[in-house]
Amino acid sequence: MAALDTYTGPFTLREASHLLRRTSFGGSQADVEKAVADGLETTMNNLFTDRVEVTPPVNPDNGLPWPDRGPGFDQTRAAPFYNATLRTWWIQRMIESPINIHEKLTLFWHNHFATEWTIVANPTMNYHMINNLRATCLGDFKAMVRQVTIEPAMLRSLNGNTNTVGTPNEDYARELQELFSIGKGPVAGEGDYTYYTEQDVQEASRVLTGWRDNRIDWKTIFVERWHDTGDKQFSERYQNTVIRGRRGPDAGNEELDELIDMIFRQNRTAEFIVEQLFIWFVDNKITDEIRSDVIEPLAQQLRDDNWIVEGVLRRLLSSELFFDLE
Repeated sequence: MAALDTYTGPFTLREASHLLRRTSFGGSQADVEKAVADGLETTMNNLFTDRVEVTPPVNPDNGLPWPDRGPGFDQTRAAPFYNATLRTWWIQRMIESPINIHEKLTLFWHNHFATEWTIVANPTMNYHMINNLRATCLGDFKAMVRQVTIEPAMLRSLNGNTNTVGTPNEDYARELQELFSIGKGPVAGEGDYTYYTEQDVQEASRVLTGWRDNRIDWKTIFVERWHDTGDKQFSERYQNTVIRGRRGPDAGNEELDELIDMIFRQNRTAEFIVEQLFIWFVDNKITDEIRSDVIEPLAQQLRDDNWIVEGVLRRLLSSELFFDLE
């Protein structure tokens, strides 16, 4: 029986508990019993249906929402106060949300695209990043990576907002490849990490020059005069791709699109994110057998599905492998 075949065995309290623990933050006895009564297919559909309206966090002093300088915003309170209310709000959502995969998956993506809230120093940016990850958690991974690249919280967290022609900052360009998309492989030579090289970090940082967070409305802007308009030459790991330097107000978007397209043309990118999902939801050990029977087929499905995550996750979580509890 193939590992990714749909599970056809008994769906008892044991299997239902396992599924709810892995995909949510646990369920009550009533939740588990309902899952058993509903059966695997209906329970899976329920997990992938978000039935919770997202309401913003409130200021505990007055009970009113504070993001975007809402009615609850008190300018005498510093960022740590609002970050604390944001943390409480999110944990409360995890605890109180009905059984679904969205909060567990939002946490996965927030860990994957890690930002340091104290470095961001803007709770509204932190709030919007969480909500954007939640809204897209089952959707297009490629589009998610593109959006995160210019997310105001990420620009601040990894110094994208100081990345300027002549003085490029490599922090985000490195993490984009090492942690967020294609992944760092074994060292294959000096400055060569199997899937990308130091040259690729340097050239990607040049592509990403000019992006800033707008300190008035906390949104993203592109500043043309701070963008490197020269051509960017990537290594043989990316088939010696050249991203042509551009000028004008659309230069940043056009070069960013080419950079993301280049990274996502590599088969390894799909394999890397499928590995991360497998580790989060199933097991932290990936054997050669798991790689050939699970990771590679799911990576191919992800590419075939135009990077939509939901189908891959449904297949994994409904599989014989997932319910092999021995």
